[in-house]
Amino acid sequence: MDKSTNEHYCVPEAKWSGEFDYNFDLPLDVDYMSREGSLICELVNTNAVKRLNGISFLGGIDYYLVPHSNGCPTNKRYTRYQHSLGVAAIALFVANRLDLSTADRKLAVAVAILHDVGHAPLSHTLEPIFEESFGLNHHRATEEIILGRVNIGKDVVSTLKRHGIDCEEIVSILNGSSNKMSWLLNGPINIDTIEGILRSLRYIKRYPVCPSPLRVAAASVDRTNHADKEVVDDFWRCKDVVYNLMVRSARIGVLADAICQNIARGSLANISLDDIYSTENEFLKKLPNLREFLARKPPCSISIEGLHYIQRSFFIDKEGNFFSREDERRYKSVRTPKLAGNFKIDAHNLPGPVGGLLDVE
Repeated sequence: MDKSTNEHYCVPEAKWSGEFDYNFDLPLDVDYMSREGSLICELVNTNAVKRLNGISFLGGIDYYLVPHSNGCPTNKRYTRYQHSLGVAAIALFVANRLDLSTADRKLAVAVAILHDVGHAPLSHTLEPIFEESFGLNHHRATEEIILGRVNIGKDVVSTLKRHGIDCEEIVSILNGSSNKMSWLLNGPINIDTIEGILRSLRYIKRYPVCPSPLRVAAASVDRTNHADKEVVDDFWRCKDVVYNLMVRSARIGVLADAICQNIARGSLANISLDDIYSTENEFLKKLPNLREFLARKPPCSISIEGLHYIQRSFFIDKEGNFFSREDERRYKSVRTPKLAGNFKIDAHNLPGPVGGLLDVE
């Protein structure tokens, strides 16, 4: 570890009872971590990052599965803020395991905290609407924030500069033009995917005990034995479960996204470019029909005909050598065009779950 500064950016072991314990509600104790260095605390208190508290993690799927969140373990939604803190926690864990320099630790945590900062209200669900209307997806919006091209990014830029972090370098890592720290976001097995998939898995009752993202990250980094291989292979199988039972399920994720997009397209006149950088509460005030549907309030009805979507399946090709890190060969996926048919839906007639955890048994 680089001893040249007091800012070591280690995961404080005192916050976990075991090496791989992980809290999905509070993956990173920001107040505790402020003793390790001020960068984390300052970044999460910028307007851009705080906004993510008001952005659902999965978008329409969160409301579809949990229409009335009250915070109970079986009735809660997650946010992009929690996911971002989770990716940062894993980044710190891996940085400590790799014994990175202080400068690289700071860069890694900055990338992790900011990687999703451009997500619009309802996350991926309404991204096609914003891209069609304004030519802006969450990747572009993230760059606009980190480079300070929009007002909400001004304090992000000043924070990064104060800590000697190059905004352009963060953007190059995020958009893949730099190969530095590829373990953060690139390749089939990366810490963003690990955190996101295992967070999503918690909606599914078939997996009452969710694997620790820290254990999967450690196995991916170490790759020292058969147990590490099984852990990462099992994670890839979890990704297939999450996509096929929820995210790209015709009756859950695909339908939830289609409903929200259909309603939003009927209210395009009410949507502006600035809404990309707002919260869901603010945004939904401008789209009362969508707000009422998400809250399951009548009268809310919609017809969807000929719902086309892409099914995604994930599988392991054992010809790819885990220990040689041939991840592109080992961890594969296939996309299959599908037609889900027609749906006539109202607030009390949604196929699939009506609240709480997704029960697929």
